[in-house]
Amino acid sequence: MTDGQFEERDPVWSPGSGLLYFLSDRDGFRCVWARKLDAATKRPVGDAFAVAHFHSARRSLKRTPGPTGMIGLSVAPGRLMLAFGELTGNIWLEEMPR
Repeated sequence: MTDGQFEERDPVWSPGSGLLYFLSDRDGFRCVWARKLDAATKRPVGDAFAVAHFHSARRSLKRTPGPTGMIGLSVAPGRLMLAFGELTGNIWLEEMPR
């Protein structure tokens, strides 16, 4: 399915098995990609294509604790479900007495 050039993992069949979804860092971020499959042979057809990008510092698939499988990538007709970490912070201002 892949040439091993990138980290690609956690494959999931689409309903109907016409696509194989997976996580890949081929664009420098861990995102969801898919590849079309031949209906008869299930061999790849064409290049992989991006399905969902997570390029923000706040929301990233690389921030999910534990093994990558904790992301829980699932596919249903018209839906893509997964868990990812969200990084937030606060800045507080305190006035110091003079």
